[in-house]
Amino acid sequence: MGLYENVKKGCYKRRMSIYALEDKLHFSRGSIYKWDINIPSIAKVKMVADELGLTLDEIVEGVDFHHVKTRAASSGNNTE
Repeated sequence: MGLYENVKKGCYKRRMSIYALEDKLHFSRGSIYKWDINIPSIAKVKMVADELGLTLDEIVEGVDFHHVKTRAASSGNNTE
């Protein structure tokens, strides 16, 4: 499971759309969707976790960050 899917599940439990979450946190629209390709800052992940009432462990559970970084590098995206 990816980071986006974990956030999506958290939003579902809170009856909130991802777009509403992005708007509330002043993230650009669609930015959370890209979290399976581009690794977000820990500050953004923490903001999402706090808003959804989740721990950082719950947000990143099952995420293979090495796989995310490898996919991003192979697609030419800069993750830093």
